[in-house]
Amino acid sequence: MSAAAAQEAIDCLLELLGWELSKSDEKREPFSDVFVSSGVQINFTRMQERIVLLENKPGRVEAIEKQVAGLLESQPKTMNFKVALSLRGKVAFSEGQTHCRLTAFVARRLSEWASYMGPRRITEDLEFGLRFAVSHLKSAGPRKVRPRSNEAPAIVFTDGACEDFTSIGEVLFLPGGVPEVSGCTLREADIEDWRCKADQKQVIGQAEIFPVLIAKLTWANELAGRRVIFFADNESAKIALIRAYSPVLASLKLSLECSAWDFQNDCSSWYARVPTICNVADATSRMELSDFLRELRARVVTLVFPSGKKPAEVLK
Repeated sequence: MSAAAAQEAIDCLLELLGWELSKSDEKREPFSDVFVSSGVQINFTRMQERIVLLENKPGRVEAIEKQVAGLLESQPKTMNFKVALSLRGKVAFSEGQTHCRLTAFVARRLSEWASYMGPRRITEDLEFGLRFAVSHLKSAGPRKVRPRSNEAPAIVFTDGACEDFTSIGEVLFLPGGVPEVSGCTLREADIEDWRCKADQKQVIGQAEIFPVLIAKLTWANELAGRRVIFFADNESAKIALIRAYSPVLASLKLSLECSAWDFQNDCSSWYARVPTICNVADATSRMELSDFLRELRARVVTLVFPSGKKPAEVLK
């Protein structure tokens, strides 16, 4: 049946049922592989691949960007509860067409902002969140809706250590493959921005999240497009990764980078806690290979770091 015939049949059926149909071009658009409904653009052009694409209607993200720019360029940088509520609704709805997680913390902060009647000065973490939300919404491609894969998940163990120096380790297990490991010590220059106090020495919270990001970058080809179970032996790091949120700005940025990587690479990550004694990445974070990994003939691989950062010493 042609699209025109299908349209005519539906119109006749609805009229027989007593419905009054709008005949305007704005309301009665023809059949199309791409159309807008309730502010969401739905794309069926990849149905042969069993994929439906969802994204924001044209102009929505640009309107949010303009509103945020106006707030952050004003002097002083303030926002009242009405603007906070309006912006929260727009950001939350727009993110729903992409990943549904990356701007959750921004929506939470805007909800808190709206609990005060008068205007308030925009804080550093809220400004970061608003800029991040705009950047994500502008660069995010469409959300892909597809059937769940039956492929066995990959398993990744990660660990961080802060003793005489800060170091990280990762171990990857793929179904039917040889385990792969990586580890390194970190340069002081690369962890300086993790410290929120001048005299702070421990950065273990960030050191436990960072190896998750390194694992995703290092094994990007192996993890993209599949389910992955990450095991860490730090509860606060696990919670930050699950929620894509932390009250500590440095940890928040790292957890968002991890979640953003998942979205960009169509990866479904699951985070769980493992006792330190059972964490096979514990030795690699201390620049060693355990007897267990040696028996499995684990292969040491080259790390991939974020742009602008590099390891001080790598596991060999």
